[in-house]
Amino acid sequence: MGEESDVEEDDVEEEGPFEPTDTASMPDGARTFVLGGWSKLDTVAAAAELLKTEETKTLLVQGGEYESLNLNSELSGLRILGTSSVVFKGSSSITTPTLFLKNITLTAEDDKKVLQISCEEGKPSCKVELTSCNITGGRNSVEIHTHSCPKFIACSIKGSVKTAIYCYPRGRPVLCAGYSLVSSSPMFSTPPADDADPPPTPLTTLSEKAIAYVTERDPDHPKFWKIAVDGTEGYIEKAALNYTEPMRCTLSGRGNEGSVGVFLDDGDCQLRETDISDFQTGCYISGRCKNTNIENNNISNCLGVGVHLSTGCRVGVRGCRVRTCDHYGLLVSSGKSGDCQEPSKLCKQRMDALANDDFDLVKTIEETLKSKQITFNDTNLTWTKSDGSSGCWGHDETHSILRQNIFLSDVRIGKDTLPSLFENTIVAPSKLISDIPFKVNGYSIVDKEPKIPTLTRDEE
Repeated sequence: MGEESDVEEDDVEEEGPFEPTDTASMPDGARTFVLGGWSKLDTVAAAAELLKTEETKTLLVQGGEYESLNLNSELSGLRILGTSSVVFKGSSSITTPTLFLKNITLTAEDDKKVLQISCEEGKPSCKVELTSCNITGGRNSVEIHTHSCPKFIACSIKGSVKTAIYCYPRGRPVLCAGYSLVSSSPMFSTPPADDADPPPTPLTTLSEKAIAYVTERDPDHPKFWKIAVDGTEGYIEKAALNYTEPMRCTLSGRGNEGSVGVFLDDGDCQLRETDISDFQTGCYISGRCKNTNIENNNISNCLGVGVHLSTGCRVGVRGCRVRTCDHYGLLVSSGKSGDCQEPSKLCKQRMDALANDDFDLVKTIEETLKSKQITFNDTNLTWTKSDGSSGCWGHDETHSILRQNIFLSDVRIGKDTLPSLFENTIVAPSKLISDIPFKVNGYSIVDKEPKIPTLTRDEE
């Protein structure tokens, strides 16, 4: 019996590696296309034809100069990653619903716009994320059109002739700092529990060169922050982020007359951790802008005004330091003239009459508006005169909230405004000038410039 057992063992064939007979059942994984350098692809247009059919669209760009970017909705989800010294010359236009750009430079001549971000008709809002990008030159460096939602993380916008960021009504830009990592760290799709068994598999492992944007803080998971890195969201331990030295956004002009760092007209902007300098006006905010927040910014070297809040805007300004402005560090004004007050008053009276079902009065007011060649829009509460002038009603008073700011230039509160001030500091010899008929509180005047206290992660 022993011999039979040996024979049976000799007859057993060893199994080799499994070789599939149907190769179609094993699709290719995500591919990265390369532009420039040794690659045969030398233009973005050529790469775009190949990327249209890819589910994951990633384009790695080698160093060099290329023609301007013109990206449409067919390339939604595209990721363009620069290696070093990647420059796109000319006016670039983006209408892609989702797009991610990293480590690239965009530039154009002084009489052109450098980057225009807009939405195609009938397409969803344009969500563009730019990380560590440089935008230089141009009349307007960046133009953001209605319903576009670009996000600039640790970007530099320099050398514009007129405006660094020009935002049209209903635009929703975000400018903020990025945070580098202290060491290579895992990123999870959901915050892992301390006693998880087995330990969860990381979504990816981030290198120290990664730049993270903190999207939100989850009180249920105090050890983790929700971040976005290269267009991918996940959770990472707080201790892994270099919190003390954020990479801030930078806007700098040429000191030209009439130049503006950020021009916002009835839009919603999140302007945080940004350095703005060398314009006539650092920030000009007009219209309602009810969801606009200006936080932790440094504004300096302005020929006119550091922050100008005008025409009924209702924004929050917190933790900003404004210095060396020739006229005012902060100017709060209604921006209304007598010609503008009358249409706003008539339009508000008409809305009140509609609410009270007083249709005779509604008809009378509409006839008056028609005789004065004034058209109105009940949806966005605006009016337009035949000479092209326009305005809004419903929020005429400039009622912004100013908290914990430091001004080393004069502050002026204009008439017909109702700002709320809390814990602001004005450094002498600068002063507060008020045109409103009651006392303004919420500020103090000191002889020496104070330091902004360093916040902990939870306080921030």
